[in-house]
Amino acid sequence: MQLSGGNDGLNTVVPLRQDDYFRARPLLGLSPKALHRFDDDHGLHPALRAVSSLAQDGLVAVVHGVGTPAPDRSHFRSLEVWHTAEPETPAGSVGWLGNLADQLARAQPGSLPALAVGGRELVLSMRGAEVVPPTLADDRGFTLARASQRLAGQRDSLLAERAPQPSAAPADRDLEFLRQAARTAYSAAERMQALVAARPPVDYPDRPLARDLRLVARLIAGGFGTRIFHASLDGFDTHANQANVHTALLTDLDGALTAFQRDLIASGVAERVVTVVFSEFGRTARI
Repeated sequence: MQLSGGNDGLNTVVPLRQDDYFRARPLLGLSPKALHRFDDDHGLHPALRAVSSLAQDGLVAVVHGVGTPAPDRSHFRSLEVWHTAEPETPAGSVGWLGNLADQLARAQPGSLPALAVGGRELVLSMRGAEVVPPTLADDRGFTLARASQRLAGQRDSLLAERAPQPSAAPADRDLEFLRQAARTAYSAAERMQALVAARPPVDYPDRPLARDLRLVARLIAGGFGTRIFHASLDGFDTHANQANVHTALLTDLDGALTAFQRDLIASGVAERVVTVVFSEFGRTARI
């Protein structure tokens, strides 16, 4: 789960016993009385009411002070670091999750190890050397269009197994790569249509992020087989009007994450799922 734009971590998990926080933020500092208690030293933003309930159940952890020795305040460069896990070298074309997807695909050929939901362009972290995960704008993304018998026959012929010989021309190997990607997509589409039609056991907010996570939960609970999912919430570049904008964004996050976790629990699969929430960088108390 990517919070794009640089989420203000200090106003998300507030160090309520540190005077420096309040001195540095005379206007944006959040009152301890308004926070949801996380532990003796920290409180959660007022908008994270439902997440605080998950935290009280022991289902939420916070990793403080994550960064690199030479931080970069460029959103683009910081995202490259997060997406590749390579803080000291130029970004290549393979992300750390894509690297994992390659390994999963080798262990289970023909599977769909990774899937991005809610976006239109695949993020770098999900790009593999061998696997290019599909990106779904919504749950209609894998709905198969009706085709005539003639077109369906041509499609099946194009997708037929044609393993290239070791001495095959590069163009033939590239064509087989595309053919394999298409076979995986069609197979996934057929399985996905039945899963997304199932009604979830909990209600989700009628918001884009919540709809994305509802789709992910249905695929996990239905045994779709995908191991890595990516979703994002944009808008955290809050240089102006932060108090209102940040509250609205965290309200979206609170409702979506909580419904997703409750759905996983009700479906009996929560013990198999870890949700990692990150942002490319946060706001600092001082330079």
